[in-house]
Amino acid sequence: MVEMREVKLPDEQAELTAMEERIFSTDRFQSWAGYEVFWMIFHDQKVGSIAFVPNLMPGLSWDEDAENQGNLWLVSIGVDPDFQRMEIGTEAMHWLINHARERGIPRIISNFRVSNHASRRLHQKCGFETVSIIPDYYRDPQEDAELVRFDFTKVP
Repeated sequence: MVEMREVKLPDEQAELTAMEERIFSTDRFQSWAGYEVFWMIFHDQKVGSIAFVPNLMPGLSWDEDAENQGNLWLVSIGVDPDFQRMEIGTEAMHWLINHARERGIPRIISNFRVSNHASRRLHQKCGFETVSIIPDYYRDPQEDAELVRFDFTKVP
């Protein structure tokens, strides 16, 4: 069972950055200002993190639709390679879905590199549907993003 605990910033910034470097080869964050960030705790050990913006406002390049106001934007989810394939990411995603539901948030929006098949499987397994492909969203290396959404208005 995975426990979720809020990251204490700035005190745990260095530890969070080191975790990000173990998990992601690209697309790491330099600042977590404005995000809610949680550790994934498994057997008393920090094994991953999840970060999100709890109240998405218009202004992102793909977010011109007023329908997206008030949605939760899942910015990052990752599990330490030594703990992958143990359903930890799935448990964290279910926690996030319940967290959003309890707050009355209508949708969760997320995106990932089109080459990230593990992220696609996780999102699909947890009920997200593809909205669109965003050309050239990522840099270094340049790649398209797949935009996905979990819509509470379509889920009983």
